[in-house]
Amino acid sequence: MEEKSTFSLAMKPGLILSAAYIAFSLVTWALIADLDTQKYVGWLGIVIIAFLFHYYTVEYRNTIKGGALTYGEGFKFMFFIGLVYSVVYAAYYYIFLSYIDTEMLTRLLDVTEQQYYDQGLSEDAIESAMSFVSKIFTPGLFSLVSIFGSLFSSVLIALVISIFTKKEASLDFENN
Repeated sequence: MEEKSTFSLAMKPGLILSAAYIAFSLVTWALIADLDTQKYVGWLGIVIIAFLFHYYTVEYRNTIKGGALTYGEGFKFMFFIGLVYSVVYAAYYYIFLSYIDTEMLTRLLDVTEQQYYDQGLSEDAIESAMSFVSKIFTPGLFSLVSIFGSLFSSVLIALVISIFTKKEASLDFENN
């Protein structure tokens, strides 16, 4: 029987994580209009990701790896889950910004401009900064950046969760 690669084994959990996080994002967007509140509720998404990383890595350890998993093997598995999740989420985010909430980037620009005013920047500095920022606030660029942001946060979560999912192989001296 051919052994599956770690990436292929992480594909299904990555797709499930993507679906769960996309559903969470849509519910948050539909129920909470304020961007600041959405940002704080978004931290709950980190808990969802961490829970699913832990759940699927323990399942991987117990069913595929025979109950033993090193820190590195657990991290590698979660990295691949995070990679799948990041790419799928970026595709969703592009569709969301392009077709579902086409005004999201405009609202983010308004918030950014208000933050510049709150910082006490001059009118010319704000106008110059907003000219630059408005050029990079596009669905394509935001989606591309979200891949790296999601992958970075996935790596940080995986580094921590790997501590709790590792399990040393037991040595059975009586049967050897």
